[in-house]
Amino acid sequence: MTLPPWTPLFSTASAVVADTGGILSHCAIVARENRIPCVVGTMKGTSLIKDGQTITVEEGKGIVKSRKYQNQPPMGTPARVSTYR
Repeated sequence: MTLPPWTPLFSTASAVVADTGGILSHCAIVARENRIPCVVGTMKGTSLIKDGQTITVEEGKGIVKSRKYQNQPPMGTPARVSTYR
């Protein structure tokens, strides 16, 4: 979940991963406006990502992977996806 005061932070992000929300959630809409990949509704995705960890976000598939383990299964189940296309 994100809040409107967080909106300026989206300009510094490369991607957004959120445990809750859908394609009409605040974070999905702001991510589309900033043209960055966004995966929402992961249920536990953010708890599996450590501070400073590099991840790959495949927004078209709803997959979030650790760059260190590219062949690992996705974190959690595929989630709802918000793309900017």
